[in-house]
Amino acid sequence: MNQSIKAETYTITEIKRFLRDPAIVEKYWLLESIPVWQKEEESRLEIYLKKYFLPNYKNKLSLKKRFLKQNSKKFQILEESEFEIKSLLCFL
Repeated sequence: MNQSIKAETYTITEIKRFLRDPAIVEKYWLLESIPVWQKEEESRLEIYLKKYFLPNYKNKLSLKKRFLKQNSKKFQILEESEFEIKSLLCFL
């Protein structure tokens, strides 16, 4: 009997601990249950991805490619020396 009473009287902080913020939980429940809102949320996320995430990602990729091109000789030397070390270790 006490357990059922306790189950019905959880405090907001206890609910937040298990479900996070109830307002956020309700928002996501509404988004999933109302298709129009879900589409709006998806389009908002898509716009964010196109506008902010992808340009930054492409920028980082181009910087990495440029770095690799500029330092390709160094990497080749390192690879060759690593190969030599491995081949020497095989003989030990």
